[in-house]
Amino acid sequence: MGNREEHISLGMAIGAPIIIGMLVGFADSFAAGLWQALLGLFLLAVGSVLPDWLEPPTHWNHRQENHSKETLYGTGIFSAVSIVLVILHDSAWIILFGLLFGYSLHLLLDSTTKMGLPDE
Repeated sequence: MGNREEHISLGMAIGAPIIIGMLVGFADSFAAGLWQALLGLFLLAVGSVLPDWLEPPTHWNHRQENHSKETLYGTGIFSAVSIVLVILHDSAWIILFGLLFGYSLHLLLDSTTKMGLPDE
């Protein structure tokens, strides 16, 4: 996948409606849910570029362990768990969801490129 702006744009386009939906459906109060959703949206943007901060595209170790299929599976599973925690326990888990889902989307988008993701 292309550059930082593309990762953030696609991350926000896909993740923001989910975060807003969780806010509307599960926040204890609008005020509490609003700051949680804003922080979740910010961390969604951070998570969308975090893999490239950890392994810069111009560095020799780009697309190693922080860009692996295992990392994609792990962040995907924990994103799903955080949704369940929002539903069952507390809307504050939206914050963790934002970071993990942004990271997962970055890896998912990178997996569609010619280089793909390494297995480990």
